[in-house]
Amino acid sequence: MLQSIHEVAFVRLLQVKGSRRPHNEEGMIQMEWMYRGKGVYFIRISHTEGMEYLIPLEKGKVWLVNARIDFNTWNKLYK
Repeated sequence: MLQSIHEVAFVRLLQVKGSRRPHNEEGMIQMEWMYRGKGVYFIRISHTEGMEYLIPLEKGKVWLVNARIDFNTWNKLYK
C-alpha cells in the first residue's frame, strides 16, 4: 500500500485596511481579517512564496505587515 504525505497549512487571509500604499510613521501597510467565511484555505506549504511578519496594532483585529524584520526588533516585540 502506497502512502502519500502532504505538507499543508491552514491559512486565513487578511485584507488591506485603508490605503494600499505604505503610510503613517511606521511606513507599512495595515491589514485586517477578511469578511466572515471568506479567505480560509488549506494550501500546500510548497506553494507559499515566503514569510511575512504580522505586528499587532489592535489585538486580534489589525496588524502591520512587514516582509523584513531583524532579530532585535523581533525580540523587542515578542519577548
